[in-house]
Amino acid sequence: MEERVRRLLEAVDLVLIRHGKTSKAIDDSPEADKARKVNAVGETQCTQAREGWFRAVHPVGMILHSEAGRTVETATRLLEGAAVCPTNVLHTLYGGVNSQTNEMNFPEMEAVFDEYLPLRAYLPQVPAEGVSRYADCALQEILPLVEPPPADAKSVVVVSHAVYVSILAAAIATAAGFSEAEQAVLFESNVGEVSGFRISLRPRQITYVGETL
Repeated sequence: MEERVRRLLEAVDLVLIRHGKTSKAIDDSPEADKARKVNAVGETQCTQAREGWFRAVHPVGMILHSEAGRTVETATRLLEGAAVCPTNVLHTLYGGVNSQTNEMNFPEMEAVFDEYLPLRAYLPQVPAEGVSRYADCALQEILPLVEPPPADAKSVVVVSHAVYVSILAAAIATAAGFSEAEQAVLFESNVGEVSGFRISLRPRQITYVGETL
């Protein structure tokens, strides 16, 4: 998998971001959580990102998102007015209900997720095997969709959820050979809405994009 990740990053940057701010779920069910939409604040965040930092990642070759309505809507709003690019849904991108299995993804991780924290503070609370399983599942979905990399694109964008953004970014960076020091921003940043990380080998760097919490 490491070689596949490196080949991808040699062709395009990977941009991993969190969805826009959402309204509260109507109840505590997984279905209600999945249905949540971006609220008025989230719409403004999407507009500000689209007219700000997101311009630097164009042309976008593909945008990927979870099954949750809030990531679908964030992806759609970010692409308003831009050249049409493929979008694809990833079924294992967060801990909600997977429509393919009708089961919750990664319940061991969701069980302790009750506040927004930087990755370094979150990791001691969850089993390491859960973190590894999530990263492996997500990459196994992503890589076939972007191989070969989109032609004439600068980036591939993944719209995900809270700490899952940081976990996946760290897995990608590790596979690409970034050192622990180079990955510090992934572990120390508390990812804000419509914000996240840009991972590049052209030049070799990991940068935070958007606003932190």
